[in-house]
Amino acid sequence: MPGVRLTAESVARLRPCSGKRAETYFDRAKGAPPGFALRVTATGARTYYLIYRSSGSEKKSFLWVGDATRMSLADARDRAREADRLRGQGSDPVQERKREERTQRQRPTVAALLSAFVEAGENRKSEKTQAEYRRILAAEIDGTPVGATTANDVTAPELDAVCRKIAKRSPTMAINVYKLIRAAFRWGFKKDLVDRDVSAKLDRPAEERRLPTEERTLNDEELRRLWLGVEALGRETATFIRLPLLCGTRRGETALAEWDEFDLREHGPSVWRVRAEHRKGQRGKKRGLVIPLPPLAVRLLLALRQETGRGPRVFPVVGERFLANLFRSTDEVRQATGVRFTLHDLRATCATGVRRMSGLPHVPALVLGHQGVPNVPDVTSRYDRADTVPEVAKGLNAWAAYIESLVTQEPPLRVVSIQSTRKRMHHG
Repeated sequence: MPGVRLTAESVARLRPCSGKRAETYFDRAKGAPPGFALRVTATGARTYYLIYRSSGSEKKSFLWVGDATRMSLADARDRAREADRLRGQGSDPVQERKREERTQRQRPTVAALLSAFVEAGENRKSEKTQAEYRRILAAEIDGTPVGATTANDVTAPELDAVCRKIAKRSPTMAINVYKLIRAAFRWGFKKDLVDRDVSAKLDRPAEERRLPTEERTLNDEELRRLWLGVEALGRETATFIRLPLLCGTRRGETALAEWDEFDLREHGPSVWRVRAEHRKGQRGKKRGLVIPLPPLAVRLLLALRQETGRGPRVFPVVGERFLANLFRSTDEVRQATGVRFTLHDLRATCATGVRRMSGLPHVPALVLGHQGVPNVPDVTSRYDRADTVPEVAKGLNAWAAYIESLVTQEPPLRVVSIQSTRKRMHHG
């Protein structure tokens, strides 16, 4: 390996010797770090290296210093001197570099930290929650400057600015992003992926609007107005609202429903086999639910399928809308129908109606798929095959028939009891 006095001019003009594919030139300039060299190739590549032998070894080590076409000679010498200083302290620069790179790989970016948190929760979180996390990550964090920042280096004001910017467009999404960031950083700190939980300094970017939590049931007039009022919102929305009234299903069970869960027959028994992964509960402990469908529900579903086609999802548009923004989607229906309700009110109304129709206290629990059923042995209460319980089908059919009679009849006139009138006249 030849030695030359490297200068800015010589670095630019040096070439490998004739017939050689590459050549390494050691720097012989006064004060140059020992082992500092320039490697040039026949293709024109130029790279600075520090070449040395580790203590107790005859094997040469090559420490990459920089690209000579982008780094000045003075900067390359300074970096090589720093590496040589480490050698004087007993460290191996190459091994130190590898250790730094390994540490850097273990310190994820903000986007990578959030992604790792989501993946780590696959065995604990529901499919719906995981899908929502991934949607938020892809839409709001991936590809952004903050997302590319190392999680250890990002500051609370940077994270806060992201949430505040989103809040101007969508307060609900901003709150969801805030919650995901908070959960991911807490998890990352616990797993030693970040040195500190910087997200603890964040404030909520917006006020969280919640639907009223009190449980109530709709009276007959409200039920009638809701049932008839949703007709104007389209068949998919109307069926999405009516189905929980008829079957007592939850938001996720309805929104994620797929056509292959249904056995629909115009004549004869029809069932809805709700998949375990679409139901509420801890992952791995959920059970499926079989709901015997009343004829009214079958007619609604057949009409919807005829109109929307045979895609996999029953509610591909409306279901996603209610999963993404429950408050806004429910409020649109409330404004259109004039009925103040929550989706859980529809479930409670169904349970109450079935109880009234059947006269049996355990039937509503079987309809709703509750694990504990009043006055029923534990082994029976764990049955999730509702079609094996005749009372369930009987109760749902009677409740559906009551709804149908309610919404097809003319609004009742205000009638004054003749007997009551006579009593008032007599006492007067």
